[in-house]
Amino acid sequence: MRLFLILSLFVTLNAQAIDTDKAAHLGISYMATTMSYGAFKGLGVENRVVSSLFAAGLVGMATTMKELGDKKVDRGDLTHNFLGIGLSVGTIWVFEL
Repeated sequence: MRLFLILSLFVTLNAQAIDTDKAAHLGISYMATTMSYGAFKGLGVENRVVSSLFAAGLVGMATTMKELGDKKVDRGDLTHNFLGIGLSVGTIWVFEL
């Protein structure tokens, strides 16, 4: 729990250094992963770990395909997409949503 609090402080302190586009990628990936997790739980996948990994895989594939469809692949966008996915899965595992 202490590690989570320390990391949340770190992210909060550095949030000003992230430009709007990267913050949007992180936030949308976080939201999409959390919503997908809820959908998998609603469909009957009761195991928290399995549901969250299904959601992470689905959103990871979707965001990667979207980035590969752009004229120029931005590694920063991909990084922030996967940071959002990781934060969502971490939140699910820590707080057992």
